Amino acid sequence: MSTPDESSVPALPVGQVLAGLSIPALPEGTTPRGLLAFVQLNEPDGSTGWSVRVTSDLDDDEILGILIGYTHRLKQQAADSWDEGDPTRADD
Repeated sequence: MSTPDESSVPALPVGQVLAGLSIPALPEGTTPRGLLAFVQLNEPDGSTGWSVRVTSDLDDDEILGILIGYTHRLKQQAADSWDEGDPTRADD
């Protein structure tokens, strides 16, 4: 995972750093306050890497909570998709 010393990397607008990528819009009427991003990279040597970027207004406890909650959601979605293929499962 690419993790340069963040103090040596200049802060740039998210749209500039992630130019060319698209994500779903935020709900109307909301204002973004922080960002936690996992960015998949094509490395100079041809391999695939990952980089994590966090805006300065998020603290470690918030980030941990986000990760735990999202991990739980992904596990639940995976389990639900496995149940859909099980002919012995009774529909609720």
